Amino acid sequence: MRVIVSLFFFIGIVNSTFSQRVFKKGEVNEKSLRKEAKMDKMVMNYGIQFNFGPTYMMTGKTKAYNITDNGGARGVYSLDPAGKLGFNAEFGYTYFPLWKGIGIPALKKSRILDYIEGGLGFKQLAGKEETHIDLKNASGQITNSEDGLGKFRNNFVYLRTSFHSIVFVGKAKIDKSRKYYIDNALGFNVDFNIIQGNKTYEDPGLSYTPVMKFHNPFVAQMNYSLGFGIRLDRAWMFIPTINLPVIGFYQWNGFNARMNWFSSQYWPIQLSFKFMKLREKTRSSCKGARLNDIDKQMLRELQKNN
Repeated sequence: MRVIVSLFFFIGIVNSTFSQRVFKKGEVNEKSLRKEAKMDKMVMNYGIQFNFGPTYMMTGKTKAYNITDNGGARGVYSLDPAGKLGFNAEFGYTYFPLWKGIGIPALKKSRILDYIEGGLGFKQLAGKEETHIDLKNASGQITNSEDGLGKFRNNFVYLRTSFHSIVFVGKAKIDKSRKYYIDNALGFNVDFNIIQGNKTYEDPGLSYTPVMKFHNPFVAQMNYSLGFGIRLDRAWMFIPTINLPVIGFYQWNGFNARMNWFSSQYWPIQLSFKFMKLREKTRSSCKGARLNDIDKQMLRELQKNN
């Protein structure tokens, strides 16, 4: 809940700051507008993106198992995994293709694929696992109870690329284009665990040790992301995004993206505060240019949505 509240607070600050810079009436702002008009800038179809934010490991419910081994031990043990907060940071590129794509008439979209992005990043995924053991005698009475705790923080470098489709919402506009949009994307990421977390409990002296399994340092996944885009001005966009891996190709664990650590499985989710900046050029450096392709695309989208 605190993460969600922080997200809405951060969105409000960013949106308010840029809105005041662009739309607030006054002498300084009018001078700025006249200066921008004089420079007569145009945006290109490529630029940079950078993002940062928290990560968290989702887990299942507490599970209980019977203890049976050849040594005669009997009883019950329970596993209680939980996620912990980590972080991520990334820097990369964004590219709006100029070729004509396949449209979606029902959504009034001229193309499915709106832009492509990729990046190099670092992320930390953290979690813990608590084990409770009740040893019993032949009569089923508890003779001894033990507790164990394991914590880990895995640190990854990764490469990521994604393919995005956007749907404009609302009527607010920035520079002749709709201000707000929903951003959906499918992508792929490859990660490598450069600094692995603990593989033993803080107190390894348990009388019974459940079977443990650890994910390979190399990770390859398909991911889905959902974001809410806000155009801050002609070139800048702010897109708070939730990223979820949906299929783990390596290490294969079935049609899911769960990762093994200790005796439990964890599903990493990532919240990113993403900023996108398209490159700008003055028309004087592009002789004969009246309206660049991005401007035309924005106008087409605006016409289709109106």
